[in-house]
Amino acid sequence: MVVKVKWVNSWKDIPKDVRERNQITSKTHLVGLSDRGITYLIRGKATKSTELHEEYHHIKKHPGKERNPKDFALHELQASMYAYNKVKQPAHILGQLRAIYNDLTINIYKCNKTDALSAICSALKQIKAPNSWVEDYKKLKNLACR
Repeated sequence: MVVKVKWVNSWKDIPKDVRERNQITSKTHLVGLSDRGITYLIRGKATKSTELHEEYHHIKKHPGKERNPKDFALHELQASMYAYNKVKQPAHILGQLRAIYNDLTINIYKCNKTDALSAICSALKQIKAPNSWVEDYKKLKNLACR
């Protein structure tokens, strides 16, 4: 499977139509994005695991943003698990969990805190996440419940 990779300096360097289609804004903490056979990676932020994460979205033909927030959480964590299984990275995902939580509660889906945490917890169980990710989820839960 051939996926074209384009390295960019900032999310602003991704074509406007791609950003709009994927609901990318200044609030999005973007490191990588897969869209229509092209993977955009941000220089200085993206890693091999980022590239593999985006490759998984391409392989599975995930939409830019799923309609169902539970599917969004699951697909994001499945993609990270794919990368983890290939290169044992990322070892910790608190930052990604926070980004998923923010997308679920603020940026895209407008879920309440309980539903967002439930979607993330369910996805972590489904993918049989490593213990370090479960510990990161517990930290997220503590942060979200303050």
